[in-house]
Formats: sequence, structure tokens, C-alpha cells
Amino acid sequence: AHRTVPARDYWESYFAEHPDRRPSKIVYYTGDSPTQALRAWKEENGLIKTHDDVSVDLNARRESYAEDTATQSRFRDIAREVIDRHFDAVDADKNTP
Repeated sequence: AHRTVPARDYWESYFAEHPDRRPSKIVYYTGDSPTQALRAWKEENGLIKTHDDVSVDLNARRESYAEDTATQSRFRDIAREVIDRHFDAVDADKNTP
């Protein structure tokens, strides 16, 4: 492209013309990858995992859920299933040479 406009300039101009469409939070980043920018921001702000322990006991507080609704119960069952499937795959990947 011959006449590029930096993203910050473009969006600030747009929001100046349409202030009702301006989001409450805007993050501009440098570099080519928003994923890398987010990872760097998380590291700078101490929001990264400090260990790989994924042993979460979804049943730990089960006794306090005596009045679950059917929706809550179904959601918890789906969550367990997804977590089990995902972390079984992660464990299998770690064991692959």
C-alpha cells in the first residue's frame, strides 16, 4: 500500500467523527501480532501463569450446590467434559516425542 495510515490515527479520527461509537477501552499495540502484544502486556502486568498445575477439583464445593438449577448442573457437566477432553489432549501432546 502506498498511502498507509497508522491504526491510531485512523481510529482516533473515526471516533472524533462518531463519539457515540467509541468503546470504553482502546489498546493500540506495536508490532505485527495482536497475540504477541497481548502476551507482552500480560507479562508486564503479572497476568501470566506461574505454573502448569491444572488440577482443579470441580467437585470440591459440591455440597454447597444442593440447590442447583438444571441449567447450572448442565453447564458444570459440559465444563467438566471440555476440561477433561482438553487436558487429556495436552497430556498426550506432552508425552509425544
